[in-house]
Amino acid sequence: MNNYYWQPFELSLKLSFIMSEEKRQDYIYSSIQVEYNMPVMCYICGREFGSRSIKIHIPQCIKKWDNEQMKLPKSQRRPPPTEPESFGKVVSGEIKGQALQKYNDSAFDDWNKNVLEACPNCARTFLPKSLEVHKRSCKAKSPAITSKPTEDKGPAKKKLIPRVNRPSTYTKSNEGTKSESGAASREAIISMIEKDSAFENPEKLSELMNFVIELKSK
Repeated sequence: MNNYYWQPFELSLKLSFIMSEEKRQDYIYSSIQVEYNMPVMCYICGREFGSRSIKIHIPQCIKKWDNEQMKLPKSQRRPPPTEPESFGKVVSGEIKGQALQKYNDSAFDDWNKNVLEACPNCARTFLPKSLEVHKRSCKAKSPAITSKPTEDKGPAKKKLIPRVNRPSTYTKSNEGTKSESGAASREAIISMIEKDSAFENPEKLSELMNFVIELKSK
């Protein structure tokens, strides 16, 4: 009975061990394949190639670089990037695995620094041709418009406007005062005539009235 129950359990242990061993071997094989097939980055164009193809690619890439530089003005031409020190060992296969990965990282940094050009407006890096296309749409930020400080010219001089004596406007109050003053003057004249003894003589009074009438008629 015991052997009857033990056999299936033992079989399952063997199967699990076999499967785990196969997975372990697959992992080792895949890691070896990745390490063996790890591409090499070109320090001129930034593309990746196999360790054998990179030997053929480098001379062609340098020639293409020189042709592109000849299209530019002399002041903008640049020589091709220099070959990294460990490039020969990478091509010969001496550098592999993590060391090759470090080389690729370093080659990428050098390519980004020596080959790519930064946009003067946004500071992003591009290939020379791509940069010219990018500049057409990337414009510098317009500086904030600052208003010029107003100059203190001192207190403004007041304009001297000559005063003009204009006749006062006609109002009812003025009319009333004039009539009152006229009435007062007439009453004063009448009182003066009544007080003067010279006007008691009718002849002199008639002469005075005639004189006044003549003045009005003139």
